[in-house]
Amino acid sequence: RLGRLIKEKAKSDVDKLFSGFSKTRENLSVVDELLTYWNLADTDRVLDDLEEALLVSDFGPKISFRIVDTLRDQIRDGKLKSGTEIKASLKRCILELLTTKGSKTELQLGFRKPAVIMIVGVNGGGKTTSLGTSRHALLYSRFSLAFSVDFVCSRKE
Repeated sequence: RLGRLIKEKAKSDVDKLFSGFSKTRENLSVVDELLTYWNLADTDRVLDDLEEALLVSDFGPKISFRIVDTLRDQIRDGKLKSGTEIKASLKRCILELLTTKGSKTELQLGFRKPAVIMIVGVNGGGKTTSLGTSRHALLYSRFSLAFSVDFVCSRKE
């Protein structure tokens, strides 16, 4: 019985993960339409629409702006001349962001007391696990801790 329960939980977790991917895929489907009929005169409009598609797909403003600025520079420099080339460059930019290791940033506590750390994320995103790991590291560093938890659920019906 426990094995079946674990198997069902794992399947549910995988289904949630792929459900999130399908929403992102749906939001990014506009990219094909934008780039199929792209021409140089429409560059600014198309890049604005592309930026919006990336934002709606949860890329975040900083990443979306960086991707679109890179594409804009490549178009301006004459490196990209067709919608197909722009799409290929877009894929390369995203792949590079996903595979490049970011710089390590140290958590800087102690300058102001008390310090507040807020963790926000979707259900099943690993917030509790991250808090447990962070708690252990902070206690090891001799910080005193207080936790407060608030759950907000929003559902479109």
